[in-house]
Amino acid sequence: MPQILLAHQDVFLVTRSIVFAEIKKRRRTADLFGDELQLTPDSILGEGALQATAAELAGIAAPAGGFFGLEPEAISDLARLPSLGQWASFILERAGPRPRRITFYTSGSTGTPKPIVRDYFDIEQDALHLAEMLQGSRRLLGLVPPHHIYGFIYTILIPKVLQVPLADLRFLRPAAILASVQPGDTLIGFPYLWKQIADTKGRFPPTALGVTSTGPCPPEVIHTLRRLGLQAMIEVYGSSESGAMGYRTSPEAPLTLMATWRHIGNGRFVRAREDGGESEPYVFQDVLEWRDETHFVVRQRLDNAVQVAGINVYPDRVREALLAHPAVADCAVRLMRPEEGDRLKAFVVLKADQTPGPAMLDALRVHLAGLLYRVEQPAAIRFGPELPRNAMGKLADWTIDSGRVGMTLEEALARLQADQAIAAPPLPGQPVTVGELRPEDGWGVARLFYAIHGPHFPFPTYYIPERLLDENRLGLVYSAVARTPAGEVVGYGSLFRSSAPYHGVYEIGAHQVHPAYRGARVDLALQTYLRESLIPAHPVEVFFSEAPCHQVVTQKFAAMSGLRETALEIGLMPAAAYGPPEDAGDAGDRVSNLLLFGRVDERQRRLHVPDVYADALNYLLEGLGLDRLVLPADEQPPASLTTRTASEQFDFAQVARLHVLTLGPDFSRVLGGFEAQALQAGARVLQVFINLGQAWCGEGVNTLRAQGYFLGGLLPRWFDDDGLLLQRVLDLPDPDQIQLYSQRAHRLLDLIRRDIESNPACTALPIQPLVTAPATNLPFRAADLDAVTLAGEGLTVAEVVAAARHGREVRLTRDPATLARVEASAAFIEWAVRTGEPIYGVNTGFGGMANVAIAAADLLPLQNNLLRFLNAGAGDYLPTEDVRAAMLLRANSHLRGASGVRRELIDRLLLFLNRGVTPRVRDLGSIGASGDLVPLASITGALIGADPCFQVEMDGKILDSLSALERLGLPPLTLGPKEGLGMVNGTSVMTGIAANCLYDARRLVALALACHALAIQALRGSNQSFHPFIQRLKPHPGQILAAELMLDLLHGSAMSRNELDGHHDLLEGQPAQDRYSLRCLPQFVGPLLDGLRQARTAIETEMNSANDNPLIDGEHCLSLHSGNFLGEYVAVWMDHLRYYLGLMAKHLDAQIALLVAPEFSGGLPPSLVGNPGRQVNMGLKGLQIAANAIMPLLSYYGAPIADRFPTHAEQFNQNINSQGFNAANLARKAVKALESYMAMALIFGVQAVALRAARMGGSHDPRPLLSPATGQLYEAVLGTLGQAPRSDRPLIWNDDEQSLEHLVETLRNDIASDGRTVAAVSAVLLKLG
Repeated sequence: MPQILLAHQDVFLVTRSIVFAEIKKRRRTADLFGDELQLTPDSILGEGALQATAAELAGIAAPAGGFFGLEPEAISDLARLPSLGQWASFILERAGPRPRRITFYTSGSTGTPKPIVRDYFDIEQDALHLAEMLQGSRRLLGLVPPHHIYGFIYTILIPKVLQVPLADLRFLRPAAILASVQPGDTLIGFPYLWKQIADTKGRFPPTALGVTSTGPCPPEVIHTLRRLGLQAMIEVYGSSESGAMGYRTSPEAPLTLMATWRHIGNGRFVRAREDGGESEPYVFQDVLEWRDETHFVVRQRLDNAVQVAGINVYPDRVREALLAHPAVADCAVRLMRPEEGDRLKAFVVLKADQTPGPAMLDALRVHLAGLLYRVEQPAAIRFGPELPRNAMGKLADWTIDSGRVGMTLEEALARLQADQAIAAPPLPGQPVTVGELRPEDGWGVARLFYAIHGPHFPFPTYYIPERLLDENRLGLVYSAVARTPAGEVVGYGSLFRSSAPYHGVYEIGAHQVHPAYRGARVDLALQTYLRESLIPAHPVEVFFSEAPCHQVVTQKFAAMSGLRETALEIGLMPAAAYGPPEDAGDAGDRVSNLLLFGRVDERQRRLHVPDVYADALNYLLEGLGLDRLVLPADEQPPASLTTRTASEQFDFAQVARLHVLTLGPDFSRVLGGFEAQALQAGARVLQVFINLGQAWCGEGVNTLRAQGYFLGGLLPRWFDDDGLLLQRVLDLPDPDQIQLYSQRAHRLLDLIRRDIESNPACTALPIQPLVTAPATNLPFRAADLDAVTLAGEGLTVAEVVAAARHGREVRLTRDPATLARVEASAAFIEWAVRTGEPIYGVNTGFGGMANVAIAAADLLPLQNNLLRFLNAGAGDYLPTEDVRAAMLLRANSHLRGASGVRRELIDRLLLFLNRGVTPRVRDLGSIGASGDLVPLASITGALIGADPCFQVEMDGKILDSLSALERLGLPPLTLGPKEGLGMVNGTSVMTGIAANCLYDARRLVALALACHALAIQALRGSNQSFHPFIQRLKPHPGQILAAELMLDLLHGSAMSRNELDGHHDLLEGQPAQDRYSLRCLPQFVGPLLDGLRQARTAIETEMNSANDNPLIDGEHCLSLHSGNFLGEYVAVWMDHLRYYLGLMAKHLDAQIALLVAPEFSGGLPPSLVGNPGRQVNMGLKGLQIAANAIMPLLSYYGAPIADRFPTHAEQFNQNINSQGFNAANLARKAVKALESYMAMALIFGVQAVALRAARMGGSHDPRPLLSPATGQLYEAVLGTLGQAPRSDRPLIWNDDEQSLEHLVETLRNDIASDGRTVAAVSAVLLKLG
């Protein structure tokens, strides 16, 4: 590793900086005019600007000599030398060109600078590594003092490494700094100064680079600087104690650990020493979040410093200074809000005998001036009677008293909300004129964006008029508006500075049209104005549009405007960026984007074309009208050149971009670093932009193609020279799903596909299939869940079934807050009992006897007696899975922490579940008023061993509860106050039954849709009725989903008619359009899908609710009487569910009727007879009769019961009740009946498609003609019945060869157990949710 040797000039610059800083500190003055830079080596320390006394020189010599490690006696000799040059010579002679130690001084939170001693070797290594990022710089522009560690590394050491000159611009104003920047310069600044430079809105010349440190630079500042032409900003994180620790080139990316550090575990790091050893373990200051071994983000500074004017300032120190004033009783100090300024502010509470006012304000300012540096002194002081605090008693922020503060986003949104409430929307149909944005349009644009997006548009500029007007004035945006005669803004379009390295490139975007004016060609008028008027009036050299490829409308619009297609970004954006799934069409999970460019003015430029892309680039140049001198790109990059890049990370889009500004021999290493950081951040698309103005760009193309990158296209003037986009997509989407409008765009896609296919590094990448084939073991099934964790929230229907039906382990959350709520509610009951506070059901009677006061001695008997008088059930016993579901939900409800029961009861419920102990519960006896009182009493009585009359099923045997507890090693449990009521008062039993029914109904819906798909194919029906265009015109979510699922199920079928392109096939003997049961399927099934989704939402809400009475707010010590126990949601939605199941059966019955009637089936045999040669065969005639018997029963079950409640129940106390328990029990019966019906429908379906296949192709094996989705179902049905597909016969050949009853029962059992038939429709189940 090379060494960095200091020369006399280096030591002089540092010494001069230290000396002048010490002079300023002692005299409390500021160097506003750069007097420091006037000092030369010949400057006499006791004369001129310095005029230091001998005593002052002795004090100044200590930090100057100590910086370089001089001993005390040498420092005394140093103080006697007269000139700065002699000081530098003396220091260099004593310390040498490589001092062993360098001492820096922090600003010090107590006011006393703290010395930090660092090995020169460590600083040297930091400089060598950091210099690699600045290779290619022509000059370094220093904006920081050289005697701090940041300045020493970047303005003293790195210029020597790069062998480039340093220009010290510290004392220039921001505008003058910007005017001094030349192409290739690198500016060394700090956040406060970068913000000032950004505020000038001046433009950087090409290839200028920035470096920032000393504190976090706001991302919005960096983005503004990039828009102003800064090629890249390198952020360096570190401290005087550690040196450089990390860096990044995108404000959204994590920091990358410097290569000088090595992680040794437990958050400790070491670095190499000059002698070959390693340093002592170092733990980085601040709170850091490590993403992996080399990437981290800073969460909090441990020293509480804030940045003011680029300097670390400590609010606590300022507060101490204020409290030292005799008039101050208390105070708070913090950094101003961004809209208030960038200094400190103070809130002061005066002592009782003091008066706020101008005199007091002046007194405090004088006081602070004697204790603090100017940068520490608050710019605003506000008085008040007490410090501002929030509702939790913590110190809160406050606003300063200033009329100069600009409008905040919150203020703008508040005004827009108020305007919308009182202002009428624009009247449609008025004439519209388009023109450039005027000051009076500002609020009109804001109202337009608010009317379309509410407060959610991601860019605040459009809500704050002065910001939008300012950006237009500065040329960052050029805006056009469409106005009515009254001046109302009804349309907006703009050109905005793109992210291209060359700032003359603008993107057309942010088009908005008021809903009342869509279809009035406002968008076309805006586009025409932008092209014909706005662009010629402004310095826009190149413009482009980015059109998504999930539809072609935007592409058509851009093409109509004269733009030409030059690049295609594959899989650029998540489909979610374009709204709901239906808005993204068939794009898969990512949408590609087409780039279309337009030209304003042009001169000849050189274009170096890599040989591998010669044909592609020649084609893309056609029709662009560009004057290009096309040259080869076969040179080697100069050995002295270092790669310079600018990177961007877009977290939402999962895209990382690398702009290669200068391509050097080290490009492969730079690319590797970019990829490592991008992939760590979760990028799925990597884009690299190559400058085609460099004769050696072909080397970069070769490197990228070897890494799996492929062609993206041509980007005119991207770097001022043209750019070439290459892209790497980690999971390539199906190219056939990319929707393109023009022949040129299709040719561009073909060029990209050819490049992928010809490059082995690309074809080795995984290709993302459009549809994943279902397997037999998919996570959509409840049985595939390993365990269920209860936390009082988030429990799903599938998890209930996993625990209740499949016996999966049930675990209790470890969240301390949840468990603390349980304890708090139980503790409140204990407190209420001790204090005698009256609480219903704790120290009163129940229901209509709530007026009876219960003595303290009877509080426990009250709860336990509750179980005895409710032991009154009748009928059959509930299925085990329903009782287990009820136990699970009772435990989950108690975890809401509002029931006043001990955790011991929750633990016992989980123990019963995990040990397979199930109380015996009757299916008659609950009216669903105070929940399921009677059924829950049976569960609770068994749980605590209240009496032998309470029974359980355990290990296949029926036991009394006391015997079961003995086997479990548990004693009987006495219920505490409120616990009996908390256990029996709730909706858990009806809700558990409902959850099981909803789970089963979901798979029956999936099978029903698949049966419809079999029927449509057997009847040679069309898929045209499912076209997305039809559904968009009647956009009920269920209808859209039903059509989408039917398209999936029919995709690839040769048996149904594929008429999605709008043509109409006429088949002999068939109507021109399908009968209603086929054609109206989305409209008929859609409401059922919507209703089932709403039912699941309601039941899952009930599952995660506290539903007993009273409810306990343990945090605020309240008991609240409520009606959460009423099971009306369960009752109403179970009534709906049964109605939906009846409609499903009736719809299938209509399809079956068509299949068995030759006059309607298009020639299928009557009753789907398999072997017509055997005249006694009647086919499926008996099966249809049996199905016809079940269908009316399902319709009958669909009658509501929630409205048939008694109004006099329990002394007229429960005078309304839900009947939810009965509704859920009836739903279970409906589900079981439909399972049998579905088995019959599947037999009809597979028989019909086999017979249709024989008519179409001579073989009874329909799989070659079926869609892949229904082909899998066909195989699953036959496999479940123990048969294989055959070409010589369908499933049913002769009537006497099988028992239809046995086939139906076999299929029904398979359906009920999530078997092969259900697995075959797993793709449908996954889309149903």
